Amino acid sequence: MVSLIEDASYDPAIVTRVQQAVGPHEIGFLLIDSGGALKTEIALYADRLSQDCLVVLDDYYTPGGLEKTQEIRVTVDSLIANGSLIPLGLYGYGTWFGRWNRSPGA
Repeated sequence: MVSLIEDASYDPAIVTRVQQAVGPHEIGFLLIDSGGALKTEIALYADRLSQDCLVVLDDYYTPGGLEKTQEIRVTVDSLIANGSLIPLGLYGYGTWFGRWNRSPGA
């Protein structure tokens, strides 16, 4: 089953829709094209991500270095360092692919 919920991921109405649509640990695929608030966006949905949820994050790298790219890279690199994200690769025009690790250090 696929549920596409499209809009600003930090919008309270969207957060409520996600919480109503899926329970804890049920999201198996998360795509975020962040406006630069990735740390907040991940925190909003972390409890809904399944173990090994495929995570796709846009703008990890952009030629010329958009301002939001730096915040996204710092957040992703920090989540990799603490074991929450497992990198799979960087594709296309700077889109990061990886998996969520619900049990860092395990």
